[in-house]
Amino acid sequence: MKNSIKTKIIELYPNFPKKILEIHPDITPSELELCILIKYNMGVNEIASILSKNKRTIETKRYRLRKKLQLNRNVKLNNYIIKI
Repeated sequence: MKNSIKTKIIELYPNFPKKILEIHPDITPSELELCILIKYNMGVNEIASILSKNKRTIETKRYRLRKKLQLNRNVKLNNYIIKI
């Protein structure tokens, strides 16, 4: 991730990485990075561009993150992360 973008997001939400790791201590650094970008309300295309990844790769990462966080089908990943 571009450091300037990551730094700005963490400045806006300084406690977010700590909070999400307290709730879900088993997430990887890559998943945490994805959560930070989702917290900033970025879409799949924006995240793919920032991480220099394919859109489909980001969609797969989001799907796997949902499974890992054990979210019900009626809970949207973005809404869940934004509320943390």
